Amino acid sequence: MYILYSAWIGEVAQLAAKSESEAVQKGVRALAWFILVGWAIYPIGYMAMPGGLLGPDGAGLLRPSDLDLIYNIGDAINKIGFGLVVYGIARSESAVKVAPQSATSVV
Repeated sequence: MYILYSAWIGEVAQLAAKSESEAVQKGVRALAWFILVGWAIYPIGYMAMPGGLLGPDGAGLLRPSDLDLIYNIGDAINKIGFGLVVYGIARSESAVKVAPQSATSVV
């Protein structure tokens, strides 16, 4: 819960807002969504298994083998997506810091 709080309205969100960087602000918001949605996959999956809260008479909506596949796909999306957002922030910020220096050296 603390990580969700920190990403959405806590210290991480506040640092992003103070950064005055659109790339950082958008990136942190995307990371917050990855955390929220990515972490929601697991409890929803447990509820969809036989004996869970979802499905008729506790029969479940998914077989355990289906759930394993969904979790693996979810993990890949979350980890790769999270990494690409961080990479995108780094590339954007690097371009901003490099551009002013190269513009002055050309003149």
